[in-house]
Amino acid sequence: NFIPTDMCRKLTDLKKIQAKGHVSLVCFFVSCICSFNSVALAQDASVRFIKLSTEQGLSQSSITCIFQDNERFMWFGTYRGLNRFDGYNFIENRFNQSDLYSVSDNHIRSICQDPAGGLIVGTMNGLNRYLTNTGKFVRFFHDPDDPNSLSNNTIYRVITDRDGDIWICTGGGGLDKMERLSGDYDDERKARFRFIHHVPDGGKNSISS
Repeated sequence: NFIPTDMCRKLTDLKKIQAKGHVSLVCFFVSCICSFNSVALAQDASVRFIKLSTEQGLSQSSITCIFQDNERFMWFGTYRGLNRFDGYNFIENRFNQSDLYSVSDNHIRSICQDPAGGLIVGTMNGLNRYLTNTGKFVRFFHDPDDPNSLSNNTIYRVITDRDGDIWICTGGGGLDKMERLSGDYDDERKARFRFIHHVPDGGKNSISS
């Protein structure tokens, strides 16, 4: 529990107050209670919660992750897609089998942002990079014939470090580091990436294990 500074100061002088008699001790505790209540009331008055659910447009009420991007939009991952909230309305992003630029899976696990402002979205079936300027998702999957591809399609966590590097925690493939090889970050057709991870045969670009 939060203890006000004034109360802490009074507690340090408790022995002095006790020496002045029973009446002083009662006054001391009354003063402490009043101080605590006044701070608690002030805190309660400054905290306000607004409930957001499917009634406000959220695709599902079970939230798996929350992220705020550089433009102050709030993103909510659910078991039924990715939701963007601008403070007033929700925009849903769901997997669409006929749309190659939709998010790869509806079960969203983790969200972060790369140095160029692209949203990195980890799902239970693939990694995605959302381009805010076009509204398109670029998908990344494991390819057994490509050692530079994602190590596993099940993504548990994505995170950006202080250098702007993207790290991906996968289910069964270990840890991946996402690197841009060439092309403009904002061009989904030309931007090329590779994923550094553990390779059984070793190599200078292999994570140890």
